[in-house]
Amino acid sequence: MSTIISIEALGAILPPSIDLYLTSASFESRSVSASRGVSKCDVKKALIFYANEYAHFSLENVHAINALFDQKAKITELNVNDPIHVADSFVDEFERATNNSTSITVVIDATTFTRESLLILLSIVHKYRNKIGVAKLVYTRAKEMSNEWLSKGVVDYRSILGYLGEISPLRRLHLILMTGFEVERAWNIVSKYEPDLVSIGIGAKDNSISMEFYERNCKFAKELESLFGVAVGHFEFSLTDPYETGAALIAYIDSHNGNYNTVVAPLNNKLSTIGAGLAAIKNKNIQLCYAQPEAYNAETYSVPDENCYVVDIQINEWEQ
Repeated sequence: MSTIISIEALGAILPPSIDLYLTSASFESRSVSASRGVSKCDVKKALIFYANEYAHFSLENVHAINALFDQKAKITELNVNDPIHVADSFVDEFERATNNSTSITVVIDATTFTRESLLILLSIVHKYRNKIGVAKLVYTRAKEMSNEWLSKGVVDYRSILGYLGEISPLRRLHLILMTGFEVERAWNIVSKYEPDLVSIGIGAKDNSISMEFYERNCKFAKELESLFGVAVGHFEFSLTDPYETGAALIAYIDSHNGNYNTVVAPLNNKLSTIGAGLAAIKNKNIQLCYAQPEAYNAETYSVPDENCYVVDIQINEWEQ
């Protein structure tokens, strides 16, 4: 259900007419990439969101995206420290878009939304699924990621709105880390939750963005495991297909026979993050958590690739 295509050719495989396009402008130049392709379609309403915390770094990209849509996009500042504000902002737009229509076409550029905001957006798509005819997700690959650091510190830990799970005080806690390159962030989550069982998931070699990223991910996962000093569980998931990711996560959780409360921390790319969201939509026992970083490496976070992934979001079929 995932297709890779060049940014320049993106408009050719998206619906020719798009009712609602949602994107996030961040400090990464990568946040502009997908809009170059999407803007070749007939976009009736383009929405540009940006995080208030990084407005100083993001506004140049906000203006660059808006220019692609002839300065007609709606620009919204998100308070990413307030999940309810984020959810309300998304709901307001879907309410307007579906007010006089029962089958809208939605395209979401997932590239640089925060993981929490992206998962909240997925939950809103799920809420309005009966009024959405076509929903597509676009994700621009990174050609390079910073070798220094991506994020530092954690200022808050919280379950993600819409993915609270069904938690029982009578069951032990199984914490699943879908690891990326942020060892400190992952370790802080473990310290906060003090789980009875820890599992580390890494992107499967055959479904990784690149061999370099795969090897780096393995290195970071081993470094993280060495900090625990105890045996941990392991599994693999796809970094290119959210549905394969969701299926792998559910299968791994099911192998523990429901004897645990399950908390999942998605810490890899946005496609696997969507996969975690799909798993939690299908399995209501799963809780998703978010560790809010103290700081991002806004200067050298990533270098955009010329290719992107396109995914069909088919919530109704997935739930069956």
